[in-house]
Parts: sequence; structure tokens; C-alpha cells
Amino acid sequence: MLVSMNWIRDFVDLDGFDLDALIHRFTLSTAEVEEIFHYGENTNNVVVAQIQSIENHPNSKKLHLLKIDAGDKIYDCVCGAPNVREGMKVAFAKEGGSVNGFAITKATIAGYDSYGMCCSEAELGISADNSGIMEITDDLTLGTDLKSVYDIEDVVFEVDNKSLTNRPDLWGHYGIAREFAALTGNPLKPIERVDTSVYKDLPPVAIDIQDTEHCYRYSGMKVENITEHVSPVNMRIRLFYCGSRAINLLADLTNYLMMEVGPSTKTP
Repeated sequence: MLVSMNWIRDFVDLDGFDLDALIHRFTLSTAEVEEIFHYGENTNNVVVAQIQSIENHPNSKKLHLLKIDAGDKIYDCVCGAPNVREGMKVAFAKEGGSVNGFAITKATIAGYDSYGMCCSEAELGISADNSGIMEITDDLTLGTDLKSVYDIEDVVFEVDNKSLTNRPDLWGHYGIAREFAALTGNPLKPIERVDTSVYKDLPPVAIDIQDTEHCYRYSGMKVENITEHVSPVNMRIRLFYCGSRAINLLADLTNYLMMEVGPSTKTP
């Protein structure tokens, strides 16, 4: 099981604690930690930018010559991504920055100087999508550091699943957060709840429970008029860091809730 410390912070205050040391204490007190991953710490100076113009490279069918507005100035950039278009907001790694430890420097590509790189989500390490550069659809000011608005930087640790076999209360982040609350002495924040009584007059959903001995109750709710199909960036990042992949909003919500509260446990 992969556990995101950013997710844990939603439920318990960890300010001032050394996270690696705290995770090692979790090993001694609760379950064996196999590995710790530090995501995003080697990614710097990646900002929200906008493609101002696109020209075809005279000597290449795949490359484009871009003018990129990164908030502070216009940058020349040679890019081979297939999904570039004028007006598109992108994740732009400026000269002098780094992406997953790869230093971004001025480069001459097929005879043209490039002063930065338009990044895919895979290059940023936040998903496996390398089909094109990341498109930013949120309303963000040009020049905004991507790490200031998205949870790219995170500490994630892997727990040996055998250690949790008899602890279903730890099969979600909220249960793990309860352990960190005990370790730090800080209170466990209540999980956000919604009053479902407002939906009591919705038309019933026909559910036929054929094995009442093993299934005592099954609840369902019909959801209609979904207009958003892509999950928020931070949700997709958390899912990816915890071993899942983004599919669509409804599928992602299901996986997100399972990872947050566990597949079969109740919150207090």
C-alpha cells in the first residue's frame, strides 16, 4: 500500500516534524515500511506559461518553433509535442530549472536555440501520460510556479501489505492518519461529511440483493448531468503517486474515496 503524506496532512497537522523520521516511527509502532519516495523535490522553476505563436520547423516535420510567454518574458522553445496550439497554457521548465533532476539549459535543436522545455505529465513525474505536453486548464496567472498550486512535491511511503492484513482500519489514508495523530499527539481532524438527507426524495434505484446472507445492505444513488469528465490535477497526482491512474471523474472519485477511507471500513 502506498501512502501520501500530503494526504495524511489533510487529517493531522505534521508541521515541524521530520517526515522520514516520523515514517520510521510508524514502522516501529504500526506496520513495516518498505520504501520511502520523495516526489517533486528535484523539479524546480517550472511555471505556467502560454504558447503565443507556433511555426513549423523548416527542417523537421515533427518539431515546432514556439514563442512562450512565461510571465516574465517571451522564450524561444523548440518542441516536438503533437498537441501544441496557440493560446494553450502549458507547464514550462525555464532555463536554469530542473525536471526530475534533469537540468534545463539552453540547447540548440536542429539548428535553433531553445531556452526551456514544455513538459508532459510523464516528464513531470505526475502521471504516465507522455502523449503530449501538459495542458493547464485552471485559471492561473502566467509565471506561477507549478509547485505552488499543485501537489507535485510529496513524500510517499510503501507499507508491506502483509503487515495490514489483520488491520482493515488501516486500509485507507484516514486510518493511517489516525496512527500519525497518535504518534505526534496532534488531534485527528474529522473527515468531511455531507448531509445525505437532502437526497431523500430522489427516485429509488432498483437493486436486487440475491444473497442476503452475505450482503445485508446495498445502497445506490443515480447521478445525472455530469459535465466535467477530467478530475482535478491534485486528485490525479495523488492517485498516481498511490499506484493508480486517472481514468475519468467518476472512476477517479471511486478510487479516491477507496484510498481515503478504505474499501470496507467506517469512519468514526
